[in-house]
Formats: sequence, C-alpha cells, structure tokens
Amino acid sequence: MKLNRAAAVVAVALIGLTSVNCSDGDNGSSTPTPTATTIALVSGDAQTGAAGAALAAPITAKVTDQNGAAMANVSVAFAVATGGGSVAAASVPTNAQGEASTTWTLGATAGVNSNTSTASVTGLTGSPVTFTASATAGPASQISGTAGNAQTGEVGATVALAPTVAVKDANNNPVAGVTVTWTVTAGGGSVASATSMTDAAGEASMAWTLGPMVGTDLQMLRAALAGGANAMFSASAVLTAGTMALNGGDNQSAVAGAAVGIMPSVLVKTPGAGGVPVQGVTVDWSVTLVGADASGIASIGWTLGGTAGANNQGLSATVAGLTGSPVAFVASATAPPTQMFLQSG
Repeated sequence: MKLNRAAAVVAVALIGLTSVNCSDGDNGSSTPTPTATTIALVSGDAQTGAAGAALAAPITAKVTDQNGAAMANVSVAFAVATGGGSVAAASVPTNAQGEASTTWTLGATAGVNSNTSTASVTGLTGSPVTFTASATAGPASQISGTAGNAQTGEVGATVALAPTVAVKDANNNPVAGVTVTWTVTAGGGSVASATSMTDAAGEASMAWTLGPMVGTDLQMLRAALAGGANAMFSASAVLTAGTMALNGGDNQSAVAGAAVGIMPSVLVKTPGAGGVPVQGVTVDWSVTLVGADASGIASIGWTLGGTAGANNQGLSATVAGLTGSPVAFVASATAPPTQMFLQSG
C-alpha cells in the first residue's frame, strides 16, 4: 500500500511538470509586434508632362513591415528634389494597403529626366524612394525676332541674312514643331514660302526678297503665330544697278521762256529684260532732284530758255550707276508771238 501511494505522488508531480513546460513553450512562440521596416516605389515614376503642370498620375510609395505585410498609418514625407515644381502634400499617411500618394507638379524648365522628387520615412530600408519625370514645353505663346532685322539690300534681291524668330511657351521654353506664318506687309517684296516650322531649338527662318521700293525701312515683314502673337522685321532697299530710259517729253516745241506741254520723264527699272519699275529712286535733273513714283517714273516741269531755235534746248536726267544714265531731252524754242497795239486817231 505504501509503495502504491508513493508511485501515485510521483505521477502527479510529473504531470504538473509537463504542464508547466508546455505553457512555457507556448509563451516562447507568440507573434512579434509588426514594425515598419521598408518603403518602396509603387507607381508614378518615369512620367512625361508639360513644364509647370501637374503630372497625369500621382506618385505612390508603399510601406511594409518585417514580414512584408502592408503597414497603415505611417507618415510618408514627399518632397521635390530637382527641377523645381511642387507636391500637393508634404506628408501623407499610408492607407490600409500601406500606400501613400500625392500629386506632383513639374518645374517650369523643359528637359528629359530633369525633375526628381522623393518619398521617405526615416530609418526605413529603401528610403528615400526617388521618382523621375521629363518636362516638355507648353503651348507656343510668344515669338520674337532673333536675326535678320534692319538689313539693307538691293531692290529685287534676297536679303543676305534670313529673318529668324524664336518661339517659346509661357515659361520661356523653346517650342518645336510650331507653324510660323510669314507675310510681307509693305514694300511689295515676297517670301520663299508662306509658312515655316520651328526646329528643335524653337527657331524658324524665311528667305525674304525685297520689293521695288527704294528707301530706309520701307520694306516690312511679319512673322506670326496662330494665336496672334507676331514679330516684325524691317529692311532698307537701294538700287545700285538697273536701267533708266526716256519715258516721254522729248522733242517738244514751245515758246521761248515758257514751259513745255509735256513734262520730260524717265523710267527706272531693276536690271535685266524682266526688270520691274522701281519707286523712290532719286533722279538728278541737274538743278532739281525728283523722286520716281510708284510706276518708276520721274518727271519735271521744263521751262525753255529765251532763245528761239530748232532743237536748241537740252535737259538731262541722271541716276549714278544705272544703265542708260544720263537720259537726254531736246526741245525747240519758237519765237514769241508778235504783239500788236491798236492806235486811236
């Protein structure tokens, strides 16, 4: 009996020890508290948008714990790193999926991968996450002349330096692929084409042939954008080579000391068989300077001398450098009519 009772006591003691050990093992295997450990990029990287404008998609980062599970309510700091611009929110808490997002507005300067921003949580692996974006020029809104203004060239010839414009957006970024319309507004000249397109540098140019009008800044050319913005160019035209020929008023007769009935005139043209009349050329009539009109004709009133005779009156018109200059005119002077007096008697 004593032995059986002792065996029972030992058995109870062993059962108790086993229970304690099992309890201790359960406490040792309890799950650790989740802790944010990592931040990673989710979406919004490598976008392209207009300079100075918000990107189409938000930038998004995700925070996870030591087991890779999403962590909610972790504050993520967003900031612009390079290129200017701004983010809509500087600090955003993660949602139930562990994600935080914000809208990113690019800086004003266009360029490839010229803008960067970051998402960060201090102490986390992967922090900061970097987002990159490219900025393109916005719509063309301004145009200005960069070359070819205030030149001097020969009438009927193409100016030496083609008028050139620069087209930019509201942020002064060059805009490529924009149509520029060219229009001659004064002087009667012409352009090689009515339109041209800006190149990668935002520039466009056009060959300009001056019209048949001599004078300072009388030739005008306009370069315009579809929205109405425009740039103006002026040019001065000279005639150093051309032709001058008698146009009318030669071989007249008039009373000595009186004006001839038809004013002597000359016609001034550009060189060549297809020469066109030139306006504004100064013709030297020896004692009087007379400018050619829009038809290229210069004329002057001519009063004959007091001596009668056949072809005894002469006049010349001169323009230095022109073929046919000087042009000579002759006229005959007739004697004044005899005066008769009535005598009373």
